[in-house]
Amino acid sequence: MESPWSNHPGAARHPSFAKEGNFHNLHRSAIYVQGQSVPQDYAEAGRWYRKAAKQGNAMAQANLGSLYAHGRGVAQDYAEAARWFRMAAEQGNAMAQANLGSLYAQGRGVAQDPIQALMWLRLAAVRFPAGGEDNRKVVELMNEVAARMTPAQSKEAQRRVGEWQPTQ
Repeated sequence: MESPWSNHPGAARHPSFAKEGNFHNLHRSAIYVQGQSVPQDYAEAGRWYRKAAKQGNAMAQANLGSLYAHGRGVAQDYAEAARWFRMAAEQGNAMAQANLGSLYAQGRGVAQDPIQALMWLRLAAVRFPAGGEDNRKVVELMNEVAARMTPAQSKEAQRRVGEWQPTQ
């Protein structure tokens, strides 16, 4: 079960410009991911994403996580993907929340944990536009995870959703 949000078409667009350098770093990343006027180069994109990600940019963190999840420009490493997705997810990035939930559901890079999976998927579901493709995919995966859970596990996931607060 591969995460449906890792290749989100807007992944390299609409950056947060809260920190100096994010625009330049993310713009540079987008050029290399999309092959705009330069050859497509995921390794180079990853270098630029990393610069913005280290400055705390959630979109860059989520995109860097996607590169690690798919082994694009870097060695495939689900644990490293989870680390970057978590940083972005904790800031409220829906794409990262969905991807992190998917990793917990599958036990890739993290211990399989249906409670964590459902928590992150529920958080993502409310952030994606209702009726949109991303929302449909996250709800579908959320339902698959919930179907394998006990009522107590589902209740615990919901409790965690209610207590969750973004870090920035």
